[in-house]
Amino acid sequence: MNILRLSLFKLKKNKKEAAAIAFLTMITTLMLAVFMANISKANKAYDDSFAQSGSKDSCVMIKKDKYRDEYKDLLNSEYGIRDMTETECVYGFALDYKTSNGDERTYVSVFVPEKNERKIENFVKTDKLTDEETEKLEHPIWLPMFFSIGEGYEPGDTLTVCKNGRDYPFTIAGFYKTGLYNDSGIGYKMVISDNDYELFKLILDDGVYGAYTTLWFNSANTGYKEDIFIESCERLSGEDLNSYSTYNSTRNEKLNSLQFINMFMYFLAFFSGVTMLSAVLMIMHRITNDIEDQMQQIGVLEALGYRSREISLSYVYEYVITAGIGAVPGVVGAFLVSPLMNLGIQGMIGRPMTVKTEG
Repeated sequence: MNILRLSLFKLKKNKKEAAAIAFLTMITTLMLAVFMANISKANKAYDDSFAQSGSKDSCVMIKKDKYRDEYKDLLNSEYGIRDMTETECVYGFALDYKTSNGDERTYVSVFVPEKNERKIENFVKTDKLTDEETEKLEHPIWLPMFFSIGEGYEPGDTLTVCKNGRDYPFTIAGFYKTGLYNDSGIGYKMVISDNDYELFKLILDDGVYGAYTTLWFNSANTGYKEDIFIESCERLSGEDLNSYSTYNSTRNEKLNSLQFINMFMYFLAFFSGVTMLSAVLMIMHRITNDIEDQMQQIGVLEALGYRSREISLSYVYEYVITAGIGAVPGVVGAFLVSPLMNLGIQGMIGRPMTVKTEG
C-alpha cells in the first residue's frame, strides 16, 4: 500500500506529464492494435473472393488480328502449361462513361458475353434484379463487385458508354464475384448481351481497341513471366505486340489492389512507433528530473517510513498505472473502429470482407 500510495501521490503532483504519457500510450496502443488486427484482413479478403469466383489466375490478351495459335504452343513448350481456355473479349482502353446522376467516369473496360464469361469463371451473381426484371432489360450489364462495394452503384442504375460522340446506355442487372479485372488500375470485366457484344466489336474496332483473343490458365509454380512470354511471341511472329497485347494475373492485381491499404497500415505502424518513442523519451526525461528530486526528498520520505525499495518501486508503479490508463481506451478504440476498418478495406479493394471482426 505504501508503494501505491506514493505512486498516486506522484501522479497527482505531475498531472500534466502523466496525462501526456497516457495520451501517447493510448494513441500508440490504438494504432498498433488496428494495424495488428487488420494487416492480414485485406489479403484474406482478396484470396477468398478470388477463390469464390472460380477464375484461373492468369490471362493474356492479344488483338484478334495479331493472334496466332502457335502462341498457345509457346505456353506449353516454355512453361509446361497445357490446361488453358481460349476465348474472346472486346477491350476498351480508358472508355468514358456517364452514370445515372450525370457524373462522368473513365474505366479501362473488358467486355465479354455471358457465354464467354462462363468459360473462365463461375459467374456467381450477387446483388441483382429479379430474373423477370432482367429479362425485360434491352441492354443489361453485369458489373464486377467493385462497382457495388467501391463505387456505390445499385441494380437498376444506368451506366452509359460514350464513344465517338454517341451514347450507349446500359442498365445494371447486378454484380458478380470477380476473379481478375476488378481493379481500377488494371481494368474491369463487364458482362453484356450477345447483341451488344457484337455491336461493340464494331464500334470499338479502332487502334488498340477492339476484339482480343484471350488465353486463361493457371501459372503458379511454372516460372511464367508475362513480359518474357510476349517477347517470345514477338520473336515467333516477327511483329511488335506491345501495343496490341495486355496481360493480367492474380499476383499483379492483388498487388495493385492492396497497395494503398497496405501503405495505410504500415503508416499506422510507423506512426505508432513514433508516438511510442515520444512516450519513452518523455518518461526518460521524467526519470532524470525525479532522480534530482529524489536526492532532495529521500531523507524526508525515509523519515515518513518509506524504504528505499518502496521509493524505487513507486516509480515503476507510476508508469505502469499511467500506461494502463492510456492502453485501455486504446484497445477499446481499436475494437470500436474495427467495423469501420472493414468497410474501408472493402471500399479500397472492391471485394467483400469475409474475416470476422476481432477485438
